[in-house]
Amino acid sequence: MTAEGIQAAHDAAVLRAALLVGVGGVAWGLDLGAVSGALEGARHDLNLSSQQTALAVSIFGPGELIGGLAAGLIGDRFGRVKSLMLSALVIVIMALTTAVAPSPQALIACRFGAGIGAGLSFVAHIAWASDIAPIGRSGSLTSCFELAVCGGFLATFAVFASGAIKWRGLFLLPAAPALLEFILLTRAPESAPWSLVVKGPESAKAAHTDLYERWASTMVPPYEPQAEKLPGVASWAECHYWWPAAVAFVVQSFLTFFTGGFTLFIFVVEIIEAAGGSRRAAGVIVVLFGVAKLLATLGVVTACVEIKILRRV
Repeated sequence: MTAEGIQAAHDAAVLRAALLVGVGGVAWGLDLGAVSGALEGARHDLNLSSQQTALAVSIFGPGELIGGLAAGLIGDRFGRVKSLMLSALVIVIMALTTAVAPSPQALIACRFGAGIGAGLSFVAHIAWASDIAPIGRSGSLTSCFELAVCGGFLATFAVFASGAIKWRGLFLLPAAPALLEFILLTRAPESAPWSLVVKGPESAKAAHTDLYERWASTMVPPYEPQAEKLPGVASWAECHYWWPAAVAFVVQSFLTFFTGGFTLFIFVVEIIEAAGGSRRAAGVIVVLFGVAKLLATLGVVTACVEIKILRRV
């Protein structure tokens, strides 16, 4: 097989994977972004107190932490695709139940469940995309997820600014892309590196063939095992430096959720209205916020691509 043929096969597989990861990213963005526009209507219709409002927002974070931890264990034990399917299913169920929440307690519980789904989704997508991507393409493929998340944010802001649907409809938005992803995942290939570690070389080679021949409908490039053991499958005794990564993750999460960044995003509408701005002005500002986040992500992706090209030269 020529170098051009191998490159074409890789491009076909990456394109399919990018589309699947993108659908999941849109669902993730809609899931997190919905609360910004839905908070006012939910507080009015369900008579949420200030404490209940704050809890409905903040409970998403602990749920996401639990979901992220569970995704690693589920993905290592049962496979990357099954972990993705579970995350999509949880997002669909939580979107439906949040949209019909009859009380403040139900809304808080559903937002906690939505956080679990978001944590599952983030870790599962990054793990699967990293495994599926050919050598040297994992960075660009995993960036597609964050890019799609930004698209989901922007879509939520645009819908809120237009006033087209009420708060229950905003919470329902993630269900459609998550359900579509679940359907697509029924035919998605399992990760060859995961198969190599858990099931052996023959299973890994079969997964590699399935990825290109059936799923991407292209020629199968030579199979080259990337690793004999995945970090996520190794025992804790073999991961000598796992604790600095865990500490860094906790610190980063604390800084993100408890020092204003995440709070500003969630309550931006109320902040603008409290400062004397109109609801229309608040909607325009949150759309601009989404555009800025999208452009920033595009800038990072572009920089990564340019660095990769320079390394090749």
